[in-house]
Amino acid sequence: MLNRLLAAVALVGAAVASIGVGCGDDTAAGGGTDCATATVKGYSELTSAFAKCITCHDSSLMTPTERQSATPNFDYETYDLAKAFPVQIREQIEDDEMPPAGLPPFVGTEKADMLAWADCGTPP
Repeated sequence: MLNRLLAAVALVGAAVASIGVGCGDDTAAGGGTDCATATVKGYSELTSAFAKCITCHDSSLMTPTERQSATPNFDYETYDLAKAFPVQIREQIEDDEMPPAGLPPFVGTEKADMLAWADCGTPP
């Protein structure tokens, strides 16, 4: 019974957090994007930025060496996979932890575009 209650609380918490993400609520994901005025590119428009991510975050990469120690199951090679992790993507990019040193950096507006994507509902 206690396990069911804890699972329900966790599920509700996750649902509430995901509602805040994408609504421009900068407390939900630590974001600061004004989604009402921002031009937000969709996943399909961010292929060059996500290409940098999937160097390590690709479900076909199985070993820690292949993944360059990227956390297993944090994979972004498809929209359906990437949209599950807006908070994690935002935090890593905002803190300049991703892409890591030694891999191609974001160029031009890629960083801002990725942050807006994560903040504003992860559009396809």
